[in-house]
Order: sequence, then structure tokens, then C-alpha cells
Amino acid sequence: ITSEYYAKQLTDLLESALSKLPTREATIIRLHFGVKDEPRSLEQIGKIMSMTPERVRQIKVIALRLVRRTLETDVLRRGLEADSSLFGLINEPAEPAPTL
Repeated sequence: ITSEYYAKQLTDLLESALSKLPTREATIIRLHFGVKDEPRSLEQIGKIMSMTPERVRQIKVIALRLVRRTLETDVLRRGLEADSSLFGLINEPAEPAPTL
């Protein structure tokens, strides 16, 4: 149950991040990593999108930075401190100091 919960959280966060990308960038990420389909090579994506594989690679790098930034922001905004360690995006919160 726990792993299903984390998988759902990760899927929701990823879909949210991809929905905020420009169409071209989101398409490249979805095709390259096989989101809801088979993964495709840079060359295959280049043919589909009429680009060189190198240009696809460049756009993919930029898009991944944007996805990571969006995921970090969403994790912080949603207050998923317990889940954040799963995604490796932010450090675990420090234990509160004991009160005297």
C-alpha cells in the first residue's frame, strides 16, 4: 500500500510538472522516457519532430531542469516533507530541539 501511495504521488507530481512545460519540451520528455508508451531514442524523436538528435538532446536537458525545479517547488508547496525524501529533492527536516 505504501509503495502504491508513493507511486501515485510521484505520478501526480510528474504529470503536474510536465503539464507546466511547453508542448515541445513535454513531448520530448514523454517520448524519451516512455511515459504511457515505449521509450524512444533521441534519433527516433528527432525524426518524429523533424529535429536533429543533438537538438532533441539539448531540449531534453533543458526540460529536465525545468521538471526538477517544478517538482522541488511542488513538493515544498504541498508540504510533503515525509514524501520529499522519496524523491530526493530536499533534506529531511531536522529534529526539533527539546523544550525546557
